[in-house]
Order: sequence, then C-alpha cells, then structure tokens
Amino acid sequence: MKHHFTSRLNNPRLIIVFLGWAMDYRPFEALCADGYDVMVVWDYRTVDLEAELTDGYEEIVIVAWSFGVPAAALFIAGNPSLPVTSRIAVNGTQHPVDNTRGIPEEIFTATLENLSADSLPRFYRRVAGSGASYRSFMNCKPQRDIEELREELAIIASRKPAVIDWDTAYAGRNDLIIPPDNQLAAWHDEASRIIEVPTSHLPDFSLIISDVVTDKALVAERFGKAMESYDNNAQVQHEVVRRLVEMWNPAADMHPDVIEIGCGTGFSTRSYLERITPASLELWDMVISPSLPESAVKVECDAEARLFHTPGCSADIIFTSSTVQWFNSLPAFFRNVSGILRPGGLLVMSTYGPDNFRELHAVLGTESGYPSKEDIAAMLPPSLKVEAMSDGKIVMTFNDTAEMLRHIRSTGVNALSRTVSAASTRSLMRDYPRNAAGKVELTYDPIYFIIKKI
Repeated sequence: MKHHFTSRLNNPRLIIVFLGWAMDYRPFEALCADGYDVMVVWDYRTVDLEAELTDGYEEIVIVAWSFGVPAAALFIAGNPSLPVTSRIAVNGTQHPVDNTRGIPEEIFTATLENLSADSLPRFYRRVAGSGASYRSFMNCKPQRDIEELREELAIIASRKPAVIDWDTAYAGRNDLIIPPDNQLAAWHDEASRIIEVPTSHLPDFSLIISDVVTDKALVAERFGKAMESYDNNAQVQHEVVRRLVEMWNPAADMHPDVIEIGCGTGFSTRSYLERITPASLELWDMVISPSLPESAVKVECDAEARLFHTPGCSADIIFTSSTVQWFNSLPAFFRNVSGILRPGGLLVMSTYGPDNFRELHAVLGTESGYPSKEDIAAMLPPSLKVEAMSDGKIVMTFNDTAEMLRHIRSTGVNALSRTVSAASTRSLMRDYPRNAAGKVELTYDPIYFIIKKI
C-alpha cells in the first residue's frame, strides 16, 4: 500500500482511511479531524504498511471505502496487536467480487477487460454520481497508471478475503458502483450497525468522521471545565449511579479487585464503596478530580485506549457509569473488557440510549446515534453474557431554554462539537418545545447492564 498523511500534528490518535480502487491522496488532501492525525492509503496490490507509521498511537480508527474495505479487513486481521477501536465501512463490502454481496462478476470482468485511459474517466463519473461532484473531483483527480490499476484489480479479485466484524457500515442508496442491495445483504451479519444514506459511491469523509469519531480532547476539556459545577448539576447522572448500584446489589463481604472507568468527581466511587471494600481499586478518567478517595490508584488516561495497553491487567469488577457513550467503539471495548475480567467477573455499566436528548435532536434535525440496549447486547463477544439489563427515561424540567442549555454546559455533556453555529442556537431558542405549564423538558435515556465473564 501507498500512504499519505493529510493531517499530522503528533496527536495521540490516528485515523487511517482506506481509499477505493483507482484513488490516491489528491482528492482527499484536505481531510482532517480534531484530535487525530489522518492518513490515507491506497494501491492494494499489497496490504502491508510500514510498522513505524502506526507506532506510538494509543488508538487507531479505521475508515474504509469501496475496495478499501476488503483491504482494511486483511490489514486488521493481520495486525491484531494494533489498538484499533472503531471499524467503519463506507460503500463497500468484504466480498469485492460477488454476485450478491459485492460487485457482480460480469460487471467486474467487463471493467477489468475494458480498462483504458478512455474508460477511467467514465468510471470516475459513476463514482461521483452528479456532474458537479464529478467536476470537483476531476479538479484534483488521482494520478494512477493504467497498467498498475489493471494489476491491482486482478489481485483484488484473486485474493482470499478476510471476514471480520465491523462497527458501522454505510450503504449509499444511489451507489452506481456496488449495488446497494448487495451492500445491505453483505453487512447483515458482519456489522453491528448499518446506515443507509442517500448518496453516491463517493463519500463525504468529513461528515462520516464527524458522525462516528469522538473528539476526546474536547471531551476532556469540557468535563475539566465543568468539574467544579458538575455535582451541583448532575442530578440525572447521580440518579443513574444509584440505580446502577442497586441493580448490581453487591454483597457486603465482597473484596474484589475493581477498575472504575470514568470516575468523574467520585460520586459513583463513593456510592459503591458504601457497600463493598475492594481488595484493590483503580480509578481511570481523562481528568482526575482531587475529591477522589485517597486510597485508590488514580490513572489519568483515555480509558478506551488504555484497555489496549494493559498487559497482565485483570479485575473482578469493571464499573462504569455514564461514560462509554463517548467511546468510539463499544464492540472493541467489550472485547478488551473480556480480556481483563476474570472468569465470573462483572462489567457493571450504564450508558445512554437513542432517545437521549430527544427534544434537542428534534429541533436540530439530528439523532443521538446511540444504540438501544438490545443493539448493545448483540455486540457482546461469546465470552460475555448479560445477567441483567434495564432502562427508564428521566425527564428534567427547566424554566426556559437558556436554563436548560446552562445545565448541559455545567455537566460537560456538551462535548459534541467545538463550534455551535449561531443559526443552531437561534433555532433552539426559538423552536424548543414547551410543555402545558410553559416549561421546557430534557429527556435522558439511561440504560443499565450487569454483564458476566463466562
């Protein structure tokens, strides 16, 4: 494979974008993401990448497009020690030449046999979809050799695919390269989430990355600023902790080794310490509060990434409340938890479901993107079993929209974007619904799990 960094600022996290066939870096030169270095790769005559290119990164996110999907699958399968969290496929499948799950054989053969300097622009036109998109693409078109492309296609067709699990698969309804129905069929059992989008084969990577990748530096910044105001405004998060501990209901004579992920100001820690005396206690968070128990080992870290870098670490209990919704990949989190929990150990976890902040999303025309409790349960590896799960919405009431927005800032849960447009703010102030009493409401959608290592 060839590679090119479109953004390299020595961030601790890396996004690798596996481009489609007949591409190079030129149309994607401006691609960047806050908090991440970004590298694009192409030319799948081999699927090898120099090890030093990924050395030192604490987390790697894979975004793969078109024939980049099978190349990325082979790369991930061949490099199991890399700290790969989220795996995102876009308008491609792990079965590149397949009549029902990829490009039909007849179309692929015709493309290969008729490939020429004259046919390649027609291919790019079908990739782009619209005339305007095609003209923009051709202004910075790839510079690839025809014979090299012919060789690459032949190798892709002959190579045995690797089939791995993916977090999210995007399928373009207007894709003229890989039939949308074939994409949906391919991902039925191979992706945790399938998202149909009204697009052509050529994706807007910036939009996709902003949709599925968390700016963790921003999360740490917002929660750090809200540390002093958090406990006075986090009524919901405190109630979620109380419900989670009640659901867990640990025995008083337990002395487990405990890791807590996302300990915050220590309210959750103090809640379960009223019931148990751990043999050992590690508290992980991106910002460490001075109010945490003195006896605990405190680790300032990105917990999602740290789970990849703890050889020999083991625990009886992993406790996490109102935290994992910020992670890039729940499936990767569960795989790592399974490796750390001892047999019979428990993951005690709360997160938030698809109706979280539904009033906000209704006004802004967006979605939370959070999975349901059933979707989360389906992400678990065979070594983890749901012992109990529950949900129950909590609705907060405020005098007006401004008070509601101040509540969100005071708890740090506004870590969704570094910039909020003036138009969005005006829309919220103007259109946010009021109840019969003239108040405004904000819905939280907490979900709870007790998960056992078997």
